[in-house]
Amino acid sequence: MSMWMLLAFGAMFGWGLGQGFTKKYINDVSGTKFCLYFVVAVSAVNLAIWLFGGTPNPFYTDSGQFESAFVFFAILAYVLDGIAWAAYFICIKYAPITIVGTVAAAYPAIVMVVLAFWIGQDPSPIKWGGGVIIVIGCIMLGYTPKSAVDEGLDDSHVVAKIWIPLAVIAAFAWGFCFSCLGYIASPTANFEGAGAGRVDIYPLMAIGDALIMLPFAFFLGRKTDTHDFQGIKLAAIPMTFFALGNACMPLANGFDTDGLHGGLISAISAAYPMVTLAFAYVFLKERIVRFHWIAVFVVMAGIMLCSGMIKEVISLF
Repeated sequence: MSMWMLLAFGAMFGWGLGQGFTKKYINDVSGTKFCLYFVVAVSAVNLAIWLFGGTPNPFYTDSGQFESAFVFFAILAYVLDGIAWAAYFICIKYAPITIVGTVAAAYPAIVMVVLAFWIGQDPSPIKWGGGVIIVIGCIMLGYTPKSAVDEGLDDSHVVAKIWIPLAVIAAFAWGFCFSCLGYIASPTANFEGAGAGRVDIYPLMAIGDALIMLPFAFFLGRKTDTHDFQGIKLAAIPMTFFALGNACMPLANGFDTDGLHGGLISAISAAYPMVTLAFAYVFLKERIVRFHWIAVFVVMAGIMLCSGMIKEVISLF
């Protein structure tokens, strides 16, 4: 197996297990604490990538021109990323990660629509179909059928319906985040050196996440949060996995020396909800009704179609 593929799977397992362990410890570590620890862990990785990448100036081109548009869209992308994570860390307390994580991961449909209107991308009919399938699956996840009572798993496994707007906010914020990144890497933007491996974006990623998540953690958690060693130790587990996922992605693109597998790298990493689903079923003993399981797999099928994962896998043979 090629190194780029191993690293793509590393990102998939890092993000998937990070979400699983976050759910496992959400009753011991508050969502606002997770926001704080996430910024610390991921910023450390982002800045390390930037340092080992030669510390290129994120604000100026090699010719000394200030890249105001690049800086704006890069920071905006990760302000949106911070909003998504803040909503996500709060909403997973109120419903099974199997359901919440699947809805929050539905952002490829949003990216596809936004980039189609923004930079004129022309998704194939299969990708449009994938987007429709994702929407249908998410609507199914928000509904609990009467048959759920017979399975002994009616709304008792959902603490509060507030998870629905929070998960939708996370999905839309991530959708617009990745749309900004798609614009940065597109010929339409025409930024100097733009692309998946552009190292100077990493300090801006740290700035964007911190602008939202640090104030959120401080103002909402200042009266209730105490940063004891036990909480930090528990939070360190999912944060390590998140940091691993973030580190693997640029490395995977870097090892793809011929530049022919960027789509497959993105598609493999986008399959991280499958890891979270397996973790939740085996280790968290989460059980949801059959109707919701069907909805989960409907959304996952849509994500695979939207991300082009099936097409990329077929192209290998």
